[in-house]
Amino acid sequence: MTAKVALEKKFPSRVIDVPGAISRTVRVVNTHGSISVGRSERAGMFKFKSAGLVVAFNGGGDEPKDTPAYIDASEISRAIVRAGGIVLNGGRNTGIMQATGEVAGKMCLGVNFPEQIKKAKAHNFGTRLVVHPLTRLALLTWCPPIVIVYSGTLGTFHELINALVGIKNQSLYGITAPQLFISQYWKNALSEHVKSKVIPKSYLNDVVFFSDRRTVLKQLFN
Repeated sequence: MTAKVALEKKFPSRVIDVPGAISRTVRVVNTHGSISVGRSERAGMFKFKSAGLVVAFNGGGDEPKDTPAYIDASEISRAIVRAGGIVLNGGRNTGIMQATGEVAGKMCLGVNFPEQIKKAKAHNFGTRLVVHPLTRLALLTWCPPIVIVYSGTLGTFHELINALVGIKNQSLYGITAPQLFISQYWKNALSEHVKSKVIPKSYLNDVVFFSDRRTVLKQLFN
């Protein structure tokens, strides 16, 4: 079995109609992964397509350079691209988004919302897609086959919860939930939400909690 076939078997093609609008069609292709965002035949929707190794990174936009999380995210991004995959991030020129974009280069899809562009807070790596903030949230948290969530503040917490909603989408709409990798930073908070029955315990059954890149890389490539 070739590396491409193995990755496409492990992370099969996804085609999802997503509520929202896009201003243009984009496509990013690597040897073992591809992603496209384009028009849908359904009104008020756009179509997300991916195949193979496609990974979305979420995390603090204020994460300083040279911190363990920044370096970890950078190295995971590097490994994904070397393996022929594609990196998605929130498009900012700081924090986890900068860390993953600068090493992914042209194999990065940065998903920005308009205010980031107006305030010159967008990175210039790879391909850029500018959408409404809620559309951006969907693209980064439950559309891709693999979603990684690092530590952060309210914005990242929103992304984390929306990623867990992807599990609910599977039961309601038949959309396969992404494989979720969540930083140990969030584990206690999620445990409290499970105890109070805000989040069903079953939602965390397949979540991989990680403290460093070794856990993520082992799961992705072994």
